Order: sequence, then structure tokens, then C-alpha cells
Amino acid sequence: DNRKPMNYHANINASQSVFNVSDSTYHKVGLSATTGSGALASAADDDLEIKRSGLYRSAFSAYASLEGDGAALDVKIVKGSTAEAFGKVVSDENSDSFSAMCLYTDQLTAHHTTDTISFQYQHTNSSSEAVKYSLTFEEQING
Repeated sequence: DNRKPMNYHANINASQSVFNVSDSTYHKVGLSATTGSGALASAADDDLEIKRSGLYRSAFSAYASLEGDGAALDVKIVKGSTAEAFGKVVSDENSDSFSAMCLYTDQLTAHHTTDTISFQYQHTNSSSEAVKYSLTFEEQING
């Protein structure tokens, strides 16, 4: 039917960092309003705002170097204010780097508060560390 799928992709490779966090508070990944098709991202609140109702698939992975037994990296995909998908990794025997990921697929509507999507992460390391990430958000046309 010649529709172009709405999508959003972002990747920060291993040589870059988003920003450093040293507490256990969730942080939203900063989204660029100029990336992806359909102008999905809101620069004001780092949410993806659905412009057309349909089936959408999200994938989110984060990587961090965390030292010390029990340090953890958590990621989640949030729809509106509800966390829908989770991933968590806890270090063992002083592992120094690891990643966590989560996936989420759902029918979404073009509602500006209930069907927004955000990508959030936290780590519980005792020191401030860089977190790298990749995320994909794609409309599944005829899917």
C-alpha cells in the first residue's frame, strides 16, 4: 500500500558514552527529534510519540563496565508511565563489563500520553561509569 514504516534507530558505540550515572535512579535515553521517520521523537521529554496507530516493535540494549560483586545494570522499555519490558544483569566474581537487553511489541495508538515509548536504564555501581546503548523502534506494516 506504499506506506513507509515509521521507525527510530539510535546507537552509541563503545567509544562513546551517553552520560555517567552513579546511583540507582532510572534515566531516559536522550532521543533526537531529527532521527528516524515520521518525526516520532519529542525533544522535550525524550519520548517517542506515535504518529500513526499500528503494531510497533522495540529493542533496547545497554552496555556498561561495572566493577564489584553485585553491581547491576537494568534496562526497561516504558509505554506511557508503565514499564512493559525489562532486562537486568548482575555482575559475578568481579565481572567488569556486561550488557542487558529487552524487547517489546504492541499495538500502539496515536495518543500523546498513554502510547508514548521511552527507553530507560540504571546501574547500581559504586562509581560513575559510562553507559552505551543501541535501540530500535519500528512499525510493523502488514506484520
